[in-house]
Amino acid sequence: MRPLDGYPTSFGSSRASVFPHQGPVLYDPVVAGAAPALATAGDLVEAGPEAGMKYFDWVSGGLSDSGTYRVEAAPVAESGDPDNPTKLGQPSTTYRLRWIVVATGAQAAAIDLSAEVVRLFAIGPK
Repeated sequence: MRPLDGYPTSFGSSRASVFPHQGPVLYDPVVAGAAPALATAGDLVEAGPEAGMKYFDWVSGGLSDSGTYRVEAAPVAESGDPDNPTKLGQPSTTYRLRWIVVATGAQAAAIDLSAEVVRLFAIGPK
């Protein structure tokens, strides 16, 4: 898939993209990390091939087109260091997606999501 017509676009010193993302054939639920460890597994979304961007600063999910799933996004790289506030997060080429079943609030464990599509919104550097 590709970004929607007119995206990516620029505003100020940032680029933005709205793009569709197809769910994975077999979703492996996100496993939360115990700080400072990051979460693992989930569905990965890539800046270049999917959003037409070089890097992501931030990605936002939403409801799948069918309305069955809610998608949440988290960076795969550390956003900052609580012990060193001057260490800021760097842009990432990849974000991790968590697919949630709207009706139950549970992750869509071991479900074929390849027929599901969600529109994502991303901001990144120019």
